[in-house]
Amino acid sequence: MSLAMARGLIAHLIAFALILQGVELLKMIQQGAILKIWSKENLEREFKINLPLPLTWVEWFARIETFTYLAWGLILFGAAGFLKPSAFAFFALFVVHVATCIRFRGSLNGGSDSMTAMILIGVWISFLFKKESFASAGLVWIAVNVLISYGRAALAKVQQPEWKDGSALPSFLQQSFFPDIRALSEKISPENAKKLGWAVIAIEFIFVLSPLVQGTLLTALFL
Repeated sequence: MSLAMARGLIAHLIAFALILQGVELLKMIQQGAILKIWSKENLEREFKINLPLPLTWVEWFARIETFTYLAWGLILFGAAGFLKPSAFAFFALFVVHVATCIRFRGSLNGGSDSMTAMILIGVWISFLFKKESFASAGLVWIAVNVLISYGRAALAKVQQPEWKDGSALPSFLQQSFFPDIRALSEKISPENAKKLGWAVIAIEFIFVLSPLVQGTLLTALFL
């Protein structure tokens, strides 16, 4: 696969993911979930403990109008990055994404938020430089971070009894924001939950090792 094709695929996928995230956030705002969970009082307490910011910043982030603008920013810059990928579009997406994470304080999923930021940085670098060696460095940055992420996750899971005895996966699904996913956790038998837990660990290890074994990368990506 050529550099241009690989870069284009990654750019389109991450842009689409952020468009979808923006739509989801607008839906959450419409349902009032943002106001209930991430109220001004909660934000002030979180910022004071974890991220000291001036009071005016806290008030800015706490306004529901501000968060609506951030959601639309994800959608609009995501659409720009999808239709015509450029360094500007992905740098703007990175800025808006980070602002969204500051508002959430990582409450949705800190790992996926961090990985999204890493991918946006890599795509931005790959479009920023015209020289192929520099542009490819952005994709190498993404690949290294993805492999490290899967490797750390696999090592952490294999050391936890909950993942090996099958209790972790239903518990993880039970924490979902969506009722249908919580209901799914109750339908998984303990025996299947144990098999699925080990399958997740195995897939993460396979993904990390796949670049070293010729012909296994597509299988790992499919899994």
